[in-house]
Amino acid sequence: MKSLIYIAIFFTQILFAQSKADARKLFDQGNDLYQKEQFEQAAAKYEQVLKEGLVSDEVYFNLGNTYYKLNKVALSVYNFEKAKQLNPTCSSIENNLQFSQKLAVDEFDVVPRVGLDKLLFDTTSIFHYNTWAYIGVGMAFLFFLAFAGYYYSNYTFTKRLFFSGMIGILVLMSLALLSAGFQKKYRDSNKLAIVFETVIALHSEPKESSPEITPIHEGAKVLIIEDVNGWNKVVLPNGVHGWLPKTAIRKI
Repeated sequence: MKSLIYIAIFFTQILFAQSKADARKLFDQGNDLYQKEQFEQAAAKYEQVLKEGLVSDEVYFNLGNTYYKLNKVALSVYNFEKAKQLNPTCSSIENNLQFSQKLAVDEFDVVPRVGLDKLLFDTTSIFHYNTWAYIGVGMAFLFFLAFAGYYYSNYTFTKRLFFSGMIGILVLMSLALLSAGFQKKYRDSNKLAIVFETVIALHSEPKESSPEITPIHEGAKVLIIEDVNGWNKVVLPNGVHGWLPKTAIRKI
């Protein structure tokens, strides 16, 4: 029975490796097509890479660039935002996202974060929550190494040194895990989306017959705060609230 399990695991790993190799080949093909300015074909290759399961900021970044070249505002902004989620500190992603957003019609005055919320967000958003979790795991490994050094050391000085290291590592590990938790909670509770309709009205209630507040154009980013019968209550970057049909937006 055990041998059958080992064989199954072995073949699963082979299939996974093959799938990853196929996805990488598609990615390289997409890059070649992009260089040849065959942007529609390049976009199709990159989309196929995502379907193969090779999700990375690099793939989303290239898709954002490709759709930018095709003047597809919503798709360009959407993919740059996905890349930024995975790699929030990359300046190239941020710069290209800003270029892409300039294609959008709407320009909102963003309501700035203030106080403790701003401090926590700015600090923890340096990394994706998965990266913070990996840092926490790495710190845990260092903690056990320091503990082993402390346990097996025969000298008072080195024991104190290892003990101090354990305390410092424990503090850093706790901060990393707290940062991961904060970022995960923030992303789960703050569902961002991109408007995909060329132009659509923001409504005061979740129904077509309700009064219109303001028109919203393709590529605008909104924050979803409620979900009711095929409608989403959203907040615009300038703080204005209203309702949009679910079909008009795509969650990041």
